[in-house]
Amino acid sequence: MTNKTFFMMEMPHNEAVVKESALSAFKHYTAGFDQSNFQIANKIRHTWHVAENSERIAAALGCNADLAWLIGVLHDIGRFEQIRVVHGYDDSKGIDHGDYGESLLFEEGIISEFISDESAYEIIRKAVKYHNKYELPNSLTGEELLYCTIIRDADKIDNFRGFHENDFYSFHERTPEEVQTSIISDGVVDCFVRHKTIPFKVIQSAADFFLIPYALIFGITYDESMQIIIQQDYYRKMLDFEFISVDNRAKFEIIKKEIRKHLDYTV
Repeated sequence: MTNKTFFMMEMPHNEAVVKESALSAFKHYTAGFDQSNFQIANKIRHTWHVAENSERIAAALGCNADLAWLIGVLHDIGRFEQIRVVHGYDDSKGIDHGDYGESLLFEEGIISEFISDESAYEIIRKAVKYHNKYELPNSLTGEELLYCTIIRDADKIDNFRGFHENDFYSFHERTPEEVQTSIISDGVVDCFVRHKTIPFKVIQSAADFFLIPYALIFGITYDESMQIIIQQDYYRKMLDFEFISVDNRAKFEIIKKEIRKHLDYTV
């Protein structure tokens, strides 16, 4: 964990973001989707939580909290059309929501409805595009890397809330039986042993998929992010889950041991 923006090669962006117009633009855009759909409603709620998290992390780092807040508002703008088309959150089914969000904002041009200051556009573009990617590209500038990292932390933090508060099985089209009867693969256990997030290429079962949110803790960068996680307490409650099979219970104990080891080191 760090509170230092040690990789920042440029001064943070200082142009104020007009929140009122951004809020109005977001509400106008999302009004075109069925908000009685629980997936749509969940993503709207998620957006506000992530924006709040982003603002708090940026403020702790001493950079532009308004810009970080706006990136939080925009990070999942591509989710709504994805849900309408593929009826879920699976980026492998034809719409990568980060890529689509970038296209919607900058190819279709709706970014101007949220912020008029074009000097912020490249930071926002990169943050929206890369917030959901397994790794960030090496081509980012120091300032781009800063805001990309903030949004990735903020997003992960609220995924813990979502995992705890929402019905995982309905959202991800997995049943409790599938999670309990499938086997946790050795590749997924290895990710936890190495303290790495889980790439989709190693997922072999519903149990593996279920464990993806647990490994997100290894991708948290900032001290302030970890403080939010501790204060909200959602992640700790996730560890109360119990697998039924002897094999999975043993593997989950290994996983929880590595998580606690990581938390002892970082907190």
